Amino acid sequence: GHLRKCVWRRSLGEDWEAGIFWRAHEISPDVKLFYCDYFRDKRKWSAVYKKVLNWLDRKIPIHGISVQLHSNLRPSVLGKNASLNIKEAEYWMKKFKALRLLLHVPEIVVWQPAITADVRNFQGKANLYKEVLRKGMGDFLLFTEDVEELQSKAYAKIVNACKSANADMIGFWSAFDTY
Repeated sequence: GHLRKCVWRRSLGEDWEAGIFWRAHEISPDVKLFYCDYFRDKRKWSAVYKKVLNWLDRKIPIHGISVQLHSNLRPSVLGKNASLNIKEAEYWMKKFKALRLLLHVPEIVVWQPAITADVRNFQGKANLYKEVLRKGMGDFLLFTEDVEELQSKAYAKIVNACKSANADMIGFWSAFDTY
């Protein structure tokens, strides 16, 4: 929800992004120009939306918004419990689309959890062990056999939100090989 203190901002000024869009348009007027970012919370969505509205009012050449939608099954591989609010993402994607911008979602990823337990080898006692572990660890533990189903459902919800927002393109991104 705020501008980072980056080398580009220090070198080119507060409005450096708009300047780069203008320069890119001057070099290649037929190229479609997109603002690409990841979105985690309402402040970020709102700040980028206001920025894009400002650019459109100023006739800055922008043709689309490119939205990275990263979610996770809790707890995430990064050790954070924050996840994508899919309904909020759908709402904001529709707002961007209503501006008559192209909407690309090139990065959909649902991280697998950092902590899983495989209880399939407990010879008929798997369900008992699951219940004992769930009572002790609650939401901080997912079972290996549950992850694929939960991940699949999360992907389906995100894809449906993109379809509902009339995304022009969606794509998938894979997590690091170590995960």
